[in-house]
Amino acid sequence: MAEKRKLKLTDDLIREALQMEFESVDMPPADRVWRRIESQLAEPGTSGREKTFSWGLAAAVAAACLVIVVGGVGIWRVMQPGMSVADSVVPTESEESVGIMEASDKEWESFEAPENGIADDSTAVLPFGEPDPDPPFWPPELQTGLVLQESIILTTAGEPYYKGAIYCRGDICLIWARSKETGELIDRFIDHLGGHILFPPCEREKANGMVQFTIDGRPALAWQEDGFKQVLVGISGSPSLEELIEIKEKEAR
Repeated sequence: MAEKRKLKLTDDLIREALQMEFESVDMPPADRVWRRIESQLAEPGTSGREKTFSWGLAAAVAAACLVIVVGGVGIWRVMQPGMSVADSVVPTESEESVGIMEASDKEWESFEAPENGIADDSTAVLPFGEPDPDPPFWPPELQTGLVLQESIILTTAGEPYYKGAIYCRGDICLIWARSKETGELIDRFIDHLGGHILFPPCEREKANGMVQFTIDGRPALAWQEDGFKQVLVGISGSPSLEELIEIKEKEAR
């Protein structure tokens, strides 16, 4: 019992010392009380376990003070001009992946067909690829009424690049692309094309020397001509597979 009373007295002294330290402004530190604490702990009969417990209370109080200080610094940062809570948040890997996909969706949706099927070169923004400085011949207008808007190069790091053209009529736009090499398999050609325009091809079906598939729910058509692969794929509006086949039969040479 005597040991327990001594332990309680020591704990009370620690609380008193901490209270004096926190409340002292012009008053001197509580050195006298701390010396009494040390003398109490130094007396024989106080077990090591009890000492650890007593000092553990002081350590817990000190840790709480540290948390308060760190929290105060965080609040101060948020209150600074131009700062916000979001500035201190680090996105997780999944958030970054979602951000990339949202950016891709916005890039796809940002492409709008020009009025009357004619683009203004001064303001045209390519949804995919980059302008082709040395394009092959592309018909200026297809028999289905689609008008040539831009010659492009479809490319992705480490993958074969393809030359292509964007055609539009009203709200309908499509890409007509050709491979640069003859040795590439048509399925690989389709896969690479999907990588270039950020959407995976799906629902493939081979018929009459052509591969019919969809990209983002829109029809696409691929075929081989003299060893080179070609593809027609809708990128806006609602082009029909029948129209793509008609373009292939009448325009592709």
